[in-house]
Amino acid sequence: MMKFLGIVSSVIVIGTFTFCCGCTMCLAGEQEEMFTLASALTKLTTAVESKVRFENTPTDLNSQKLLQLATQHDPGLLNPFSEYVLKTANQNRHAIVLVCTADGMKALLEDAGCTSKMDMHWWRDQPDRPCEISQNICATTSL
Repeated sequence: MMKFLGIVSSVIVIGTFTFCCGCTMCLAGEQEEMFTLASALTKLTTAVESKVRFENTPTDLNSQKLLQLATQHDPGLLNPFSEYVLKTANQNRHAIVLVCTADGMKALLEDAGCTSKMDMHWWRDQPDRPCEISQNICATTSL
């Protein structure tokens, strides 16, 4: 009986360890994917910002038309986002680009051209945040 309990205990310990390591590797993989996507997003946002800020781009373009216009010189900027929903906004002649889950339900990353850093890591900070662009990120920024 003691030998049986020892085996069961060992199986439980090994199973728990394996489960925890597996979860850690999943989280590390997700983190790496999101940071890689964030890097690609800053490049995309720069292209959209350039179009919105320095050219006479209509303010009423929908997200897809603005993204197509901003990436005409390099359509490959959109490749990393093929499995995601992208949304754009034009605030005070600055671009904001939001990356959401494939179903368009949750925000993952958000970058504004009016700032020099990657702005929001929603996947980490507010995992259940809806796929909506933040209001007033660039509202007070001017030339």
